[in-house]
Amino acid sequence: MKFLLQKGLILEKYFKENYTNYFYIPYSLKTTDEDGNQTDIDDKTMDTLKTNFAKYADMLNKNSSTDDVVKQYQKDYDTTEDPSSSGNIIVDDSGMPDEFKKVINGLKEKEATVTSIDDTYYLIYKGAIADQVSKLTDEDDTSGLRTTILHKMKDDEFKKYLDDEEAKLKYETNDAC
Repeated sequence: MKFLLQKGLILEKYFKENYTNYFYIPYSLKTTDEDGNQTDIDDKTMDTLKTNFAKYADMLNKNSSTDDVVKQYQKDYDTTEDPSSSGNIIVDDSGMPDEFKKVINGLKEKEATVTSIDDTYYLIYKGAIADQVSKLTDEDDTSGLRTTILHKMKDDEFKKYLDDEEAKLKYETNDAC
């Protein structure tokens, strides 16, 4: 039992030291007309966007939940769609654009900001990774988080072990077959 607890603590330590909890809401700065032509959003829409996203960042910076921000967004934009993305990743290993990685890495935990990257306006929030640790012990780990972290931690070590074992093998080849 002690070994299992220790193993869980190692996984938890690795998770806290390497992973980042993120949440973001994107908003395209382009619109597409009926003919498929893209144009910039108008000034009124841009002003509303900046006001709303600043409000959402302020909510998060004052400890509102991401769920509260999504609900406010849905109310402000009269939609039932959840436009947000969130998760726990190793930022530098992710497929996110470099500018996006810089913004996330530059934030403190529990800090939100708004920024424009390419043709998209973003609300970006870096959550507290320690608050996500309970997901590691979730008995119904449908996201596969534990498995993903374990692979990140141990794949190189396991590959080396297999290579070492393969090098130790002695075999004869039967070329006559």
